[in-house]
Amino acid sequence: MNEIEIAPFDGIGNIKLGMTQESVRAAIGSPSDNIPAHTNSGIEFPESDYFLESAIQVTYAPKTGLVDWIGINDNAPFNLNFKGLNLFKSEVPKIVAHTEKYGVLDTDDAELGYSYCFPKLGICFWRSSKTDDLVNELEDAADDEERQYMLEDIEKSKYFQQISIFIEEYWDE
Repeated sequence: MNEIEIAPFDGIGNIKLGMTQESVRAAIGSPSDNIPAHTNSGIEFPESDYFLESAIQVTYAPKTGLVDWIGINDNAPFNLNFKGLNLFKSEVPKIVAHTEKYGVLDTDDAELGYSYCFPKLGICFWRSSKTDDLVNELEDAADDEERQYMLEDIEKSKYFQQISIFIEEYWDE
């Protein structure tokens, strides 16, 4: 399996922040699903491309059309590393401690626990559930089948599901 390294404020592998849409599509070499820029419930969403069954997501800045955010999901067909640590095969506390050696965690993030952002590195980590919350809910499982599903969710919650990088201006918006 390929090993791809995150370079803060630069890119993930051969996908770079600041690239054109055409360059990204050529670099990935796979057809994309495109979602045009749109507004939903008063929130503006930038144009986005999704590649490899949404394993790779890229958004483009509305003013320039250049890549301003790259997200890699845990179904990516490669190992994603930061400073030598595999980000989808290491547990959340280990990744956070490792990343804190290189930048400061935004502890004011309203989504802290689900998302862990390091603005000065341009890196965010995300998971859909907090392990402690799921463990607390486990005692309320109605039956063995629900308990089994919850145990699977607990295991999944120990790892991040998405890793993203962004341009510095993206965080300031």
